[in-house]
Amino acid sequence: MIQQRPRGENLKIKEWELTEKGKQIYPFILGEHLYSERTALKGFSKKEVAQLEEYLIRVRENITLDWELVKKGKKEIIVR
Repeated sequence: MIQQRPRGENLKIKEWELTEKGKQIYPFILGEHLYSERTALKGFSKKEVAQLEEYLIRVRENITLDWELVKKGKKEIIVR
């Protein structure tokens, strides 16, 4: 559904693009996404949706910072 290809002369830089199959099913996937988003956020005000987004960004930042340390062996995961 997607394919990777080099971008220009530098082979380290990659671009991603939809295959023909990806282009065909994109409208369906987008419709499913929009339906799921509307269902999940039903009853939320615009302010609440914005606040939720801010919280989720903070959660992602917390997880990312911690995971980078774990991945590099600089932090041990302790399960209790």
